Amino acid sequence: MLEEVSLPRGQLVKQVSVGRRHVVVLTTSGEVFSMGLNCFGQCGFPLSPSPSSPGNLLPLQPLHTPSPVVKVCCGLDHTHFLTSEGLLYSCGWSDDGQTGTGCRGSLATPTRVAGDVMTERVRDVQCCADTSLAITESSGGIYGWGNNEYRQLHIESSDMQVFEPWKVNLLPNQSDAGEVVAMTIGSSFSATLTERGDIYVAGRLGGREKGGEGWGLLHDSGSRSNEEVVDVKAGLHYLAALVREGKGHQRLLLWGRHSTKTPPLADPHEMELPSSHPELGRRSS
Repeated sequence: MLEEVSLPRGQLVKQVSVGRRHVVVLTTSGEVFSMGLNCFGQCGFPLSPSPSSPGNLLPLQPLHTPSPVVKVCCGLDHTHFLTSEGLLYSCGWSDDGQTGTGCRGSLATPTRVAGDVMTERVRDVQCCADTSLAITESSGGIYGWGNNEYRQLHIESSDMQVFEPWKVNLLPNQSDAGEVVAMTIGSSFSATLTERGDIYVAGRLGGREKGGEGWGLLHDSGSRSNEEVVDVKAGLHYLAALVREGKGHQRLLLWGRHSTKTPPLADPHEMELPSSHPELGRRSS
């Protein structure tokens, strides 16, 4: 059953991010509103007593942040807030380290993400399920934390739970790979898109690992002069890449599976897209 929810007068929606049972709304003025289940503090408010009753769902209400927010990102039961100053805050469930604050259990108050990202300006944050990635403005370094059960962070550690950000190496050590232009993360894998148009994946995608150490090149676009990979986005169990070929022609490449109960898609599954669609081909932050 759908129910209409309204923001205060004058507030316009810039972004909506959805977790397992909570929703966070960012307005064009940098204000944040959240609603839904808050049993782990994922809405950023004092803990609700029980996760079992629908009556414990919080109504939409404003969340006060230290400075204007430019992006919100929800995992299953945690939330990240990126401010206009490049500072990263987090709240919610953190038994896998997914808040990046160094704590375990529940975190009801938005708290600065710890580790090396505290000394750098964060440009973007991505999260899914219980794992998170951030890329910094100055060095372009990528940091990861949270669940690392499938080595989706590709870090120099065998730890399955990472409680503070680690510098991750998601690209090959070669100069022609180019910088990372987009990154995304699923429940058991992470993916990066380079300037060259190549897609690298770490972890497990579609029920099998990519590369001998759970890392490898998924899609080589550098040798295809008429192809441009525009963006990559992940769901829990699948990865999608938007590809342009020539003028007005675009398609969607899909890897992975619909759910844990379905077999992997053809590798890759290909879908033609209408070139006139206004939203296709526009990379979102």
